[in-house]
Amino acid sequence: MGFLCLFATSCNSEEPETPYSGPWIISYMESFNWIRNTSSAFHEWFDEHSDDFDSASLEMSNGTLWNWQGDYILWTDYDKAIRGNVQWIEIVDNSTEDEIINKVEQFKSFTIEDIKNSAYDRFDAVYQKYDGK
Repeated sequence: MGFLCLFATSCNSEEPETPYSGPWIISYMESFNWIRNTSSAFHEWFDEHSDDFDSASLEMSNGTLWNWQGDYILWTDYDKAIRGNVQWIEIVDNSTEDEIINKVEQFKSFTIEDIKNSAYDRFDAVYQKYDGK
């Protein structure tokens, strides 16, 4: 009897479930105080994601506060800030979850900290399946 049950389950005609491949939504968040990651790798990421810019709140070295919503942010404006928060939202139409995780981890890897001087540039990101709403 046990052999028959084992044989019956192995002959199941259902195909394996296809892994989800998109769309995905990724929210990238940067928060910095006194230092920023100005590496060429981050500058390249920044330029490549200009269309994904969502919002920013920046304090400039002269004390001026700048708030942006939508459209884009220029590196030349971002480069003058001493502290702030920036968010990008990316929609990825077709990608494996592993590829999305790699994008998130790459962004997080831009984090730099100078704990002694309370200076930091922290990068975080979250993702989920996107239902278009």
